[in-house]
Amino acid sequence: MSVQVLWNNRTVSVGKAHVAITFRKMVDKKCGTIVQAELQVPEILSLDYTLYLCTYNSSDNTLVIVDSSSYTTNSLFLDENVSAINNTSGDVVYYIIIDANNNPSTEDYYTLQVSIGGTADAFEPNDNGFSSLSFPEMSSNTSVSVPGNLNTPIDNDWFMLYVADTSEFSGLEISNIPNNVVVESYGFTSAIEPVLRGSTKNASALPIVAGYNYFRIVYDGTGPFSPTDYNIKFSPRLNVQKIVTLIAVDGYCQRSSNLFNDGITRRLLIRSADVEVKLLYATSNNIMVKTNDTVNVTIENPKWTATNMRYETGNSTIKDKDTCIVNLKAPTIYGLSNYNLVYTTIVSKTYGTLANNVQMALLDHYDDGELSRPCVHNGTCGYK
Repeated sequence: MSVQVLWNNRTVSVGKAHVAITFRKMVDKKCGTIVQAELQVPEILSLDYTLYLCTYNSSDNTLVIVDSSSYTTNSLFLDENVSAINNTSGDVVYYIIIDANNNPSTEDYYTLQVSIGGTADAFEPNDNGFSSLSFPEMSSNTSVSVPGNLNTPIDNDWFMLYVADTSEFSGLEISNIPNNVVVESYGFTSAIEPVLRGSTKNASALPIVAGYNYFRIVYDGTGPFSPTDYNIKFSPRLNVQKIVTLIAVDGYCQRSSNLFNDGITRRLLIRSADVEVKLLYATSNNIMVKTNDTVNVTIENPKWTATNMRYETGNSTIKDKDTCIVNLKAPTIYGLSNYNLVYTTIVSKTYGTLANNVQMALLDHYDDGELSRPCVHNGTCGYK
């Protein structure tokens, strides 16, 4: 059975700090089903409400609080939500108490919605931040999939993640979200004041901080509601701590200039050579990281013969990718220098200058001596 009660235009009386609304017929006869209530608070900063859900003990005529919700009123005006599951084999009488916290109003209305008999998922009851279920410990190479369901429009599923250190990751990628569901990220101040940090309404990743992080899964309020099962995946959005630069010319590995200090004469022809600059974004322990970036690359050589052919530049932009590639083509005029060194500048919009006029050689072939030399960049020769 599922019922919904709307208490519109309900007034908290003058001089009464506590107003009790009792549902004596709010009896759940089915073991394991859930009772939920939501208090939509007036959007008045001076008012502060607490919502209590209680069970009634007829033997001694007492109420036992089974759940409560009390967010400090702020500009979010977050609804107060409570829930309980009847895990007994008999009837349970529930009472709902709305506490105006000694600041009642006779003019500002609240709305109370109640649902009885919905199907509880394995994590219930977790309908407010104070009854959040903890995620397992998360690291930079793990993720968590949360199965559950929203059985009513007022169903709130809250989860908590504690993060000791955000040096490896400072956000979570959220995926597998049903169309009518939204995931929100919150923090709480010491005064139990909720602080909204992000929402999947406008982002695929939510920020986290060192310490306690709270996540609310709710119906997004658009379109007709229908009970929704979900299996939402939370994956670390890793921090870039290392950028590996790989450079290839005509498919060969480019080597740093210290390989040429032995004085051996090389005549390296680079007519219209294809140059590929590849940036790999990674954590300190070499886990690839998705990021947003724009990269500009310039190759130049003052000894290239034509004045207007002494440099070539190009750029590339990535979004939510772990690799950026900039492709260039060296000038068709080749130099007369025996060494024919090329100066390379690589500038990242996000991470700054990665190479500033670094002296490198463009190689379109190796002789036997070159093939025996070790590759000194961070990748593998011929990575293309």
